[in-house]
Amino acid sequence: MTERFDLPAELTIYTVQATRDSMLAWVEQLQSGSDAVALCGAAVQDVDGAGLQLLGALQRTLDTKGLDVVLGQPSEMLLNVARTLGWPMTAWSAPSKASCATGVPA
Repeated sequence: MTERFDLPAELTIYTVQATRDSMLAWVEQLQSGSDAVALCGAAVQDVDGAGLQLLGALQRTLDTKGLDVVLGQPSEMLLNVARTLGWPMTAWSAPSKASCATGVPA
C-alpha cells in the first residue's frame, strides 16, 4: 500500500518548521502495511535550499523505515530549484502522476 503526503505551496526556510512538524506527525501515523510513500509536489510554488534539505531528511527517515519514496508530480518550480542547487533527483524513485491520486493533504 502506498501512502501519500501533499507538499505545501511554500517549502522555504520560513515554512520548514511547520512542514517538518506535519511530516513527522504523518510518518508516525503511517500504517504498518505501507511499503511506499508518495510525496506529491504538484502544489509547490516556492522552494529553497531549506525546503530541499527537509525533503532529504524525510527521505532518510523513510529509508530507515524500509519505505520506498516517490516524488509525485513535482512542480516545475521544484524541479528547477533542485537542478539549480545540484540536488540529485536520481535519489528519488521515478516521478509519477499516479502517485498523487489519493492521500493526506499537508
